[in-house]
Amino acid sequence: MDFHKLSKLFYKKRLIFATSARYFNNLNFVEKKDNLSFELISSNNFHKIASIYESSENDPKLKILKNRLNRPDIWKGVIANLDKKPVGCHWILLPSKEKILYDSFEISNKAALFCGVFVNPNYRGKRIYNSMQQFAYNMWITDFPDRNIITIVENENKSSLKSNFRIGLEVTGVNHLFKFFGKNFLSVYYSPNHKIQVWYVLSKKKW
Repeated sequence: MDFHKLSKLFYKKRLIFATSARYFNNLNFVEKKDNLSFELISSNNFHKIASIYESSENDPKLKILKNRLNRPDIWKGVIANLDKKPVGCHWILLPSKEKILYDSFEISNKAALFCGVFVNPNYRGKRIYNSMQQFAYNMWITDFPDRNIITIVENENKSSLKSNFRIGLEVTGVNHLFKFFGKNFLSVYYSPNHKIQVWYVLSKKKW
């Protein structure tokens, strides 16, 4: 095992993007394709998620996603269809009364987390990710503009970083995730505008 792969078992660096409604008009999105449409995820169309991931609905990961349908108060999801074929999905976490520790990062009830953005590998490079972002940001400014939007991107995910920078988002902080043989146990967030935040994340609820 090379050193780079070994180091990922113990440490991961993630960049945090955050923005508020007053900066919405500064965001730049590519023009949406005419053959690209969107629909909100529900029990009636959840089967499309399995085809996006090219997996079965019995996949443990998909079971976790399906459980989100039981919490419509905090979870919103979007499916992207290209020529009526489901090719991508995008989730939005909206904590209601209390803070939620999701993916080892704390989200307050004054924020919304854009997460779980996935495009089928066969359809990447067609700006579907960017178009889903545009749809999600339009949902935000229409339905919950009082919340700040947070996006978490791994430092090595160059394509997602490029997309975020392209639309005009800025890095507002850095999340240092410490692991023990791949299992998260400590999350540290540093932002010039906030005090350092530390979360012990072992045995936390999976959202």
